[in-house]
Amino acid sequence: MDIDDLIRRVRTAFTDGRLPEAVALLDQVDDVELCEIDRLRLARLRGVTLSRAGQHLAALAAMKGVASAWLERDEPVAAVTVSSLEAYVHNTLGDLDEALDAGAWTLTVLDELDGVESSVAGPVNVLLAATRNTMGLMFLDLEAVDLAIGEFSRALQLVGHDDPVIVGIARANLASAFLRKALRHRSSDGSIEGADNELAGAERLAREILASDRSPRRRIEAASILAAVLMNTDRFEEAADLLDRYIVHEHLVDDARAMVDWNLLVARAHRRFGRLLEAQQRVGRAVQFAERSGDRIVMSLAVRERSRVREAMGDVGGALVDLRAADDGSRVLRSGRFEALVEQLMRRAQLEASRRRLEREAEHFGAERRRLTLASETDPLTGVGNRRGLSASLDSIAAGPERVVSVVMLDIDRFKEANDALGHAFGDRILVDVAATLTSLARERDVLCRPGGDEFVLVLPGVDLDGARAVADRIRNRVAALRWTSPDDGLETGLSVSIGISGGRSPEVAALIDTADDGLLLAKRYGRDRIVVGRLLGDRPGTPASGLDRPSLPLG
Repeated sequence: MDIDDLIRRVRTAFTDGRLPEAVALLDQVDDVELCEIDRLRLARLRGVTLSRAGQHLAALAAMKGVASAWLERDEPVAAVTVSSLEAYVHNTLGDLDEALDAGAWTLTVLDELDGVESSVAGPVNVLLAATRNTMGLMFLDLEAVDLAIGEFSRALQLVGHDDPVIVGIARANLASAFLRKALRHRSSDGSIEGADNELAGAERLAREILASDRSPRRRIEAASILAAVLMNTDRFEEAADLLDRYIVHEHLVDDARAMVDWNLLVARAHRRFGRLLEAQQRVGRAVQFAERSGDRIVMSLAVRERSRVREAMGDVGGALVDLRAADDGSRVLRSGRFEALVEQLMRRAQLEASRRRLEREAEHFGAERRRLTLASETDPLTGVGNRRGLSASLDSIAAGPERVVSVVMLDIDRFKEANDALGHAFGDRILVDVAATLTSLARERDVLCRPGGDEFVLVLPGVDLDGARAVADRIRNRVAALRWTSPDDGLETGLSVSIGISGGRSPEVAALIDTADDGLLLAKRYGRDRIVVGRLLGDRPGTPASGLDRPSLPLG
């Protein structure tokens, strides 16, 4: 399945207002067949489509756990596209606490995303613009119009001309917000004063959409906004012509939310022109679409307009019933509810920002502490552990799941002579090369340390004594093959190592270090360049390692 092609087809159907088609396309997808990235990419698209189709609970179910999954993949841009939509849907359903939590988290992370350059979910600016659009819609529903205008404006700045769909959505949303702000200036006689800039902004954006956007839904939305501007600036004939011209697009759009706005606008126009039967028909359709949308806010708007139509027709009782229902179904502005919610949202966003800052500081301090601890347990010359690192590792090995453990201890034969004769820089090169050789032979879970001087310790969890013999033999042969060029005469120099080994139970690992050290001392005494098994617990001392090419000498 070509996911990119499917997403393109769904977005086209969604943008044109063919929501049932968009939902049907998404229903064809079997998530089991998708890789994790494609499943997550589709989740938000499914959520926004289902929400727009009025299936808000299904939308939330589709997005459940998706934001956190994106975060686990270190994709905060993709995560906020989902969390913003969750906030908007919760707000639509009236789940205000969940809406405020998701919204606060989204706003906080958005402020942290400056400079993010890539995302597997899609172009970063397009994703961020989509998120800004969604948060703007939530602010608009909360009557925080200035905040909504800010979010829509930032969305347009982010996306530029990269994505025509997002550009069209942002323009329509911004035009709607300008109109909403202008309507706040309506006086008692119905006229609008002091909102010339907002009306001009809404008109300009609506005309831009009508001139450039071929989407039926977007054209219906723009025609609704432009007609509202025209009617509120006393250009009734132009508004009527506009409505007549775009009414033919109705049958192409199956988007409940868009059709609520359209039918309400047409109903208001008919009411203004005294065509009350037509207004009644239109407002009835608006109520039906509002019911389909599942949005309590647009339902309140539709019922409120029906109240006005009934009042104009002389049905005062029906008008009062609708007016009460509209007030019950909305969060009434005069109660201060909107302002309180927005204030709470911003306060939660500040708290979330503080919490995340403290988490980052704690993470920084933890990382710094780990860095200092690692530095204190690491030999700066060779990069392997030092004596402190070895001591720190023994406790975890003793308490670990492995039942057996072996220790290989070695030092470089006649290292002091070479170091004194050829200089400390030459000696350092020898130590670094031997450490690199040991590192290449060690497993990831092995512990390699340089306690001091030219001595190295390799602890092998889960390896018995026979395994330690094999490792020691490889070390001895590999070091013997190393060559260093003398800085004095240019001649190549090679060195050997003496090795002591021991093995036993993991809880005895500290004692096994001493046992391997005994073996190393015996290897030196026996003539160097050899491997000797140290005294095992309960064994006779000085047991020589068997199968080696140089026999171990008995103690004298």
